Amino acid sequence: MKIAFIDDQEVVCNAYRNVLYKAGAVTIQDTFDSFLMPETFFQRYTNIQVTSTGISRIIEMPEQIEITCDAIICDHDLGSGKIDGHSLLRLLQQSGYKGVCILLTGDKSEEMKEKMKSTPNVHYAYKGAKSIERNPYIVIGEILKNIRRQSNN
Repeated sequence: MKIAFIDDQEVVCNAYRNVLYKAGAVTIQDTFDSFLMPETFFQRYTNIQVTSTGISRIIEMPEQIEITCDAIICDHDLGSGKIDGHSLLRLLQQSGYKGVCILLTGDKSEEMKEKMKSTPNVHYAYKGAKSIERNPYIVIGEILKNIRRQSNN
């Protein structure tokens, strides 16, 4: 399985990679690539090259994107001046991406809840969830394990 993890904080990328490996959600046969910027994700996993200002070009032509990974885990806040994670995942789905999209967010506002409702094919994991079953590591791990089970059937 090819997994892309997009977050502007390297420590977060490393923490999720380590926990998901230890939990068995990611195996040594998988490719788990971390990206600190959406542009580097596009360079690695799509058929187009993008600069920091080039994402607007993609928004205008989403049907031309070919994405070559099975799952994309993306933080909502990708840094000042960057596309937000929800918009990025929605764009990828509009381009025809059929893989799994997971948004990692700490935002529990009404606005975010409405965004979630508008993209039912995006899974959500909340940073800082207090219950074990809502813990973002567990939520993401279960989603990845389900992908693996489905691909083995």
